[in-house]
Amino acid sequence: MVYITRDWRQDHEKQLRGGGHHPALESHFAKYRSLVPSLALIFHLIDCPLGGSVSAVATLRALSWVDYLAAHARRIYGSVTLPERTGARQIWDRLKAGDVPTTFKVRTIQQKCWAGLGDAKAIRAALEVLTSHNLVLAIEIPASQTGGRPAEEYRMNPKAEGLP
Repeated sequence: MVYITRDWRQDHEKQLRGGGHHPALESHFAKYRSLVPSLALIFHLIDCPLGGSVSAVATLRALSWVDYLAAHARRIYGSVTLPERTGARQIWDRLKAGDVPTTFKVRTIQQKCWAGLGDAKAIRAALEVLTSHNLVLAIEIPASQTGGRPAEEYRMNPKAEGLP
Protein backbone atom coordinates (compact mmCIF):
# COMPACT_ATOMS: atom_id res chain seq x y z
CA MET A 1 0.00 0.00 0.00
CA VAL A 2 2.86 2.37 0.80
CA TYR A 3 4.30 1.94 -2.70
CA ILE A 4 0.95 2.55 -4.33
CA THR A 5 0.35 5.85 -2.56
CA ARG A 6 3.97 6.98 -2.88
CA ASP A 7 3.96 6.37 -6.65
CA TRP A 8 0.58 8.08 -7.00
CA ARG A 9 1.73 11.04 -4.91
CA GLN A 10 4.90 11.50 -6.99
CA ASP A 11 2.92 11.44 -10.24
CA HIS A 12 0.30 13.74 -8.78
CA GLU A 13 2.92 16.28 -7.65
CA LYS A 14 4.57 16.24 -11.09
CA GLN A 15 1.23 17.00 -12.71
CA LEU A 16 0.49 19.79 -10.23
CA ARG A 17 3.91 21.39 -10.63
CA GLY A 18 3.90 20.95 -14.42
CA GLY A 19 1.91 24.14 -14.88
CA GLY A 20 -0.54 22.57 -17.32
CA HIS A 21 -3.62 23.31 -15.24
CA HIS A 22 -5.62 26.49 -14.78
CA PRO A 23 -4.95 27.90 -11.26
CA ALA A 24 -8.49 27.08 -10.12
CA LEU A 25 -8.18 23.49 -11.27
CA GLU A 26 -4.68 23.22 -9.79
CA SER A 27 -6.04 24.37 -6.43
CA HIS A 28 -8.80 21.78 -6.67
CA PHE A 29 -6.38 18.95 -7.52
CA ALA A 30 -4.02 19.99 -4.71
CA LYS A 31 -6.72 18.92 -2.26
CA TYR A 32 -6.43 15.36 -3.57
CA ARG A 33 -3.24 14.99 -1.48
CA SER A 34 -5.41 14.54 1.58
CA LEU A 35 -8.48 13.19 -0.22
CA VAL A 36 -6.82 9.95 -1.32
CA PRO A 37 -5.69 8.83 2.15
CA SER A 38 -8.99 9.97 3.66
CA LEU A 39 -11.01 7.95 1.17
CA ALA A 40 -8.70 4.97 1.57
CA LEU A 41 -9.28 5.03 5.32
CA ILE A 42 -13.05 5.32 4.90
CA PHE A 43 -13.12 2.44 2.41
CA HIS A 44 -10.93 0.36 4.70
CA LEU A 45 -13.20 0.98 7.70
CA ILE A 46 -16.21 -0.02 5.61
CA ASP A 47 -14.51 -3.31 4.73
CA CYS A 48 -12.83 -3.86 8.13
CA PRO A 49 -14.75 -2.09 10.91
CA LEU A 50 -12.32 -3.38 13.53
CA GLY A 51 -9.47 -1.34 12.05
CA GLY A 52 -5.99 -2.50 11.22
CA SER A 53 -3.70 -1.30 8.45
CA VAL A 54 -5.34 0.29 5.43
CA SER A 55 -5.49 -2.36 2.73
CA ALA A 56 -4.20 -2.08 -0.82
CA VAL A 57 -7.73 -2.77 -2.05
CA ALA A 58 -9.08 0.24 -0.14
CA THR A 59 -6.24 2.39 -1.48
CA LEU A 60 -6.85 1.32 -5.08
CA ARG A 61 -10.56 1.99 -4.60
CA ALA A 62 -9.72 5.50 -3.35
CA LEU A 63 -7.45 6.13 -6.35
CA SER A 64 -10.17 4.96 -8.72
CA TRP A 65 -12.68 7.23 -7.05
CA VAL A 66 -10.29 10.19 -7.32
CA ASP A 67 -9.81 9.52 -11.04
CA TYR A 68 -13.58 9.58 -11.43
CA LEU A 69 -13.82 12.84 -9.47
CA ALA A 70 -10.98 14.41 -11.50
CA ALA A 71 -12.82 13.74 -14.75
CA HIS A 72 -15.88 15.54 -13.40
CA ALA A 73 -13.77 18.40 -12.04
CA ARG A 74 -12.20 18.96 -15.47
CA ARG A 75 -15.65 19.10 -17.04
CA ILE A 76 -17.05 21.45 -14.40
CA TYR A 77 -14.05 23.79 -14.38
CA GLY A 78 -13.95 23.68 -18.17
CA SER A 79 -16.60 26.36 -18.42
CA VAL A 80 -14.32 28.69 -16.45
CA THR A 81 -10.94 27.54 -17.67
CA LEU A 82 -11.94 27.22 -21.33
CA PRO A 83 -14.49 29.96 -21.97
CA GLU A 84 -13.88 29.72 -25.73
CA ARG A 85 -15.29 26.19 -25.64
CA THR A 86 -18.42 27.41 -23.88
CA GLY A 87 -18.75 30.16 -26.49
CA ALA A 88 -18.23 27.62 -29.27
CA ARG A 89 -21.01 25.48 -27.87
CA GLN A 90 -23.31 28.50 -27.70
CA ILE A 91 -22.57 29.57 -31.29
CA TRP A 92 -22.93 25.99 -32.55
CA ASP A 93 -26.30 25.56 -30.80
CA ARG A 94 -27.50 28.88 -32.24
CA LEU A 95 -26.32 27.88 -35.72
CA LYS A 96 -28.22 24.60 -35.55
CA ALA A 97 -31.32 26.39 -34.27
CA GLY A 98 -31.20 28.85 -37.17
CA ASP A 99 -30.57 31.90 -34.97
CA VAL A 100 -27.51 32.73 -37.09
CA PRO A 101 -27.43 32.64 -40.89
CA THR A 102 -25.35 29.79 -42.32
CA THR A 103 -22.85 32.39 -43.64
CA PHE A 104 -21.97 35.09 -41.11
CA LYS A 105 -19.31 37.46 -39.81
CA VAL A 106 -18.05 38.03 -36.30
CA ARG A 107 -20.10 41.23 -36.23
CA THR A 108 -23.28 39.23 -36.91
CA ILE A 109 -22.82 37.35 -33.64
CA GLN A 110 -21.58 40.42 -31.78
CA GLN A 111 -24.80 42.27 -32.63
CA LYS A 112 -26.84 39.50 -30.98
CA CYS A 113 -25.31 40.46 -27.57
CA TRP A 114 -25.34 36.90 -26.25
CA ALA A 115 -23.91 36.40 -22.76
CA GLY A 116 -20.20 35.56 -22.87
CA LEU A 117 -19.93 36.52 -26.53
CA GLY A 118 -20.06 40.29 -26.32
CA ASP A 119 -16.64 41.18 -27.68
CA ALA A 120 -15.03 40.21 -30.97
CA LYS A 121 -12.07 38.55 -29.24
CA ALA A 122 -14.30 36.05 -27.40
CA ILE A 123 -16.27 35.35 -30.57
CA ARG A 124 -13.11 34.76 -32.61
CA ALA A 125 -11.77 32.39 -29.95
CA ALA A 126 -15.03 30.43 -30.00
CA LEU A 127 -15.00 30.34 -33.80
CA GLU A 128 -11.43 28.99 -33.72
CA VAL A 129 -12.72 26.06 -31.67
CA LEU A 130 -15.50 25.47 -34.18
CA THR A 131 -13.12 25.66 -37.16
CA SER A 132 -10.63 23.32 -35.45
CA HIS A 133 -13.45 20.76 -35.12
CA ASN A 134 -14.41 21.40 -38.77
CA LEU A 135 -17.91 22.51 -37.80
CA VAL A 136 -17.50 25.98 -39.25
CA LEU A 137 -15.44 26.95 -42.29
CA ALA A 138 -13.48 30.22 -42.33
CA ILE A 139 -13.63 32.03 -45.67
CA GLU A 140 -11.07 34.73 -46.47
CA ILE A 141 -12.45 37.56 -48.60
CA PRO A 142 -9.65 39.43 -50.40
CA ALA A 143 -9.42 43.22 -50.28
CA SER A 144 -10.19 43.37 -54.00
CA GLN A 145 -13.69 42.05 -53.31
CA THR A 146 -14.40 44.16 -50.23
CA GLY A 147 -13.20 47.44 -51.67
CA GLY A 148 -10.95 47.97 -48.66
CA ARG A 149 -9.33 45.65 -46.20
CA PRO A 150 -9.53 41.86 -46.42
CA ALA A 151 -12.41 40.36 -44.45
CA GLU A 152 -13.37 37.01 -43.04
CA GLU A 153 -16.68 35.23 -43.12
CA TYR A 154 -17.69 31.97 -41.55
CA ARG A 155 -19.96 29.31 -42.92
CA MET A 156 -21.53 26.38 -41.17
CA ASN A 157 -19.97 23.20 -42.56
CA PRO A 158 -22.79 21.23 -44.21
CA LYS A 159 -20.95 17.99 -43.32
CA ALA A 160 -20.67 18.89 -39.63
CA GLU A 161 -22.14 16.47 -37.10
CA GLY A 162 -21.64 18.06 -33.70
CA LEU A 163 -19.32 19.56 -31.15
CA PRO A 164 -17.68 16.89 -29.00
